[in-house]
Amino acid sequence: MRGLLITLLIALGITGVYAQTIELFGREELGYNIPKYSKIDNRAKIDLKIYAIADADNFPISSQKQGSVFSKIFNETLRNKGIDISLVYNAETYDKIVQNFERNEHKNKINAHFGVYYQETPYSKNKYIFPAFFVNEIHVFTSLQNSVEIEKKSDLKKYKGIHPATDKVSNFIKKEFEEYGIKEVESFSKAFEELLTGQTDYIVASYYPGAIELYKTGIKDYVSISQEAVWKMPMFIRVDPNVMHNKKIKELEKILKSEEYKKQQIEAFEELLEIYRENTRGIVPPKYVKPEDEQTETKS
Repeated sequence: MRGLLITLLIALGITGVYAQTIELFGREELGYNIPKYSKIDNRAKIDLKIYAIADADNFPISSQKQGSVFSKIFNETLRNKGIDISLVYNAETYDKIVQNFERNEHKNKINAHFGVYYQETPYSKNKYIFPAFFVNEIHVFTSLQNSVEIEKKSDLKKYKGIHPATDKVSNFIKKEFEEYGIKEVESFSKAFEELLTGQTDYIVASYYPGAIELYKTGIKDYVSISQEAVWKMPMFIRVDPNVMHNKKIKELEKILKSEEYKKQQIEAFEELLEIYRENTRGIVPPKYVKPEDEQTETKS
């Protein structure tokens, strides 16, 4: 996973060839290169084309700056079946799409909304492609410095918990957070700072964005992630009804149910974590993280 450019070449047999690249670009203040997904060399014959408006700032699900891990997943599972789902990132269009599907800046008809929590939006003219293309799992993040025992969801009420506002969750889950007394903080970085300085007992957050943040800030060895998810949020593609008439829709639904698709999903996300793991080696933790010897002195 080292180097400035990782190129993944996948043969599609008689239907054509494409390549998926993960480019490492730009050093940030913390000193690591950021991975970005991009697609090149498309030659497969496409029978179903879906242009889906996506959140411009919800990596790794979608991101105008970094692309989406699903660009890779969809390429590897759908394009050789004649299906292409292209994600369109435009913050202004994204805000409008819940009311009206429209054309993006490339004049391609936007006919879908990507990453919707089922029945979250009240617009009856739209349909959903089933099953969910992804189940976003909320896990509990705790500090290894503090003794917090959470064995079941109800245990969360015994402790002080927070959730980063930048971690996108459904309204239903937000309501449950309120029932458990879980407060919202502005970002992942703020949440982990409060966790490791003892201002809160735990964080609830989506697994992959949370795990990525641990690598980015150099605190992976100071935080524990629950093995089991405490909440699960299925994410869907909401489409214009006309799309549902395409004969390829049934094949798409079959693929989303398949073990191959699930396997590609796991591999793609684990590959992304490995990229962060390799490219953030040597990152110095923030000053608020105490070295182990200081932790021992404080406890004694």
